[in-house]
Amino acid sequence: MDRIKRRQFVGNYLIFLILCLTGVLIPIAILYLINCTIEIEYEVSDAEEFMEYHVSKKKK
Repeated sequence: MDRIKRRQFVGNYLIFLILCLTGVLIPIAILYLINCTIEIEYEVSDAEEFMEYHVSKKKK
């Protein structure tokens, strides 16, 4: 079985944007981004087949 990892930001985009726009708080924005990102792992039988399906789906 192959595994596919997906990362998704679940934090507040407005807070992240405000932290980024204030130049001094960019290190805090990076920490906020890291802490509010989750990683989801899927097990698939054939990773190559999944990727072909995913790429063809995006092109449509």
